[in-house]
Amino acid sequence: MGQYHSVVSLDAPGALRSRLFGGGVKLMGQAPVGWGGVPTALALAIGEGGAWHGQRIAVIGDYAEVGDLPDGVPFAENPHEAYELSDSELSERLVAEIDERYEVSRYVPSSFDTSIRRPRKLIDLGVMDAKAGEEQYVVNLDARTYLDPHAFGCARTFDAIALTGESVMMATMILLAVSNGRGGGDFGSQTDADRELVGSWGGQRVVIGPRPVDGVDISEAVAEMVWRCEGEWFDQDWTRIGAVPQWLLRQLVASGDDLASVPLLDEFDVVERAMLAGQLRGGVDYEQAVGVARGLARAVSGVN
Repeated sequence: MGQYHSVVSLDAPGALRSRLFGGGVKLMGQAPVGWGGVPTALALAIGEGGAWHGQRIAVIGDYAEVGDLPDGVPFAENPHEAYELSDSELSERLVAEIDERYEVSRYVPSSFDTSIRRPRKLIDLGVMDAKAGEEQYVVNLDARTYLDPHAFGCARTFDAIALTGESVMMATMILLAVSNGRGGGDFGSQTDADRELVGSWGGQRVVIGPRPVDGVDISEAVAEMVWRCEGEWFDQDWTRIGAVPQWLLRQLVASGDDLASVPLLDEFDVVERAMLAGQLRGGVDYEQAVGVARGLARAVSGVN
């Protein structure tokens, strides 16, 4: 059976109402969604000034058991009670903030009675990366570890972190998922090392902010796990395609290839973006568009 998940602040306490933000209710129906999905809402909640900034966060499923959360944290003796939490007021505020800040259309009904968000305008997530000293990371304040957005194909800016689908916020939710592996729709971790990473941040203070001076970068191990375990999201010939920084791809595209001057939606993987670009421009057929995208990926990732 499938396992449904809630994104929870153990300190608030409260949980995001996932269906308000689009996507599904299972972990991997929520975690990959960009442009205003649950990962965007979570980013806004744990970013500087957010309602959950500095609080203990977990992604908890309805198959949660005692022992999933660290000893001594709220709900450690009854994690299912945390799964059943809800915070309609915060969720509605975040929906409104997403719509206002990013001009994302609120609801587009799908066959699964949920919503898929689409931007009413194209938002440039950064041809150039963040300025020196202003870079943002996803940081575990308790473990003193962090994720570098660059390892997940994302610029080190808050908006890029919040909006880019299948990227660093997806990885963050996987690290927060304390009851993973018990139901359909869970993250497909494969090795003992994977299973030690998945859920390892659950119940700890996770924020978006500057890189800690004494922090340990775990990005490479987490990114390798994500691309290996969920490689079906990417073209099988290009298992590293998701690790190509999108801001660098955008620079290459803007430099004069066939896709020059075509606005790219960062919620799509690079092959889909090339296909979309071909449809928008006309005259660039499917095979040519895919070929250009693969060429760009080769150039950036060093794959021959």
